[in-house]
Amino acid sequence: MRNNIIVLFLLLGMTITGCVKTNDVAPFVGLIQSEEIILDNNLFANAPSDAFELISVQITDHHMEFEVEYAGGCGDANFKLIGHEEIKESSPPQRTIRLSLEDNDDCGTLLRQKLSFALTPAQVQDYNELLLQLQDWTDPLSYKY
Repeated sequence: MRNNIIVLFLLLGMTITGCVKTNDVAPFVGLIQSEEIILDNNLFANAPSDAFELISVQITDHHMEFEVEYAGGCGDANFKLIGHEEIKESSPPQRTIRLSLEDNDDCGTLLRQKLSFALTPAQVQDYNELLLQLQDWTDPLSYKY
């Protein structure tokens, strides 16, 4: 009986410490280095769009870096940066992009992750700058190359 009570308290303690309150900062789960941006109109329109929150976005050394929060923790989360193949004619030219999340687990632990995507495939010939219109982000991002 005493062993059952001890086991019960241990399980209760692990359950309480394993939860993240909504006011807490989500645990940082590391950097995912993705291959590169994908330019595909069909994928742009149809890629998964599971819920996440964009915390920050910046462009550094031909990479777009994100910090995101999402619910998960029991399985893999697959982020992809996807752009339209077409560009908007302007000076500099513009391309619409979006971050896609496919999260196939039912866990609800709030996680924070940093992502990095190579932007080189998004470059436009005869230009040295591209404005990237990121879905769900207010301001366009200038990518100079």
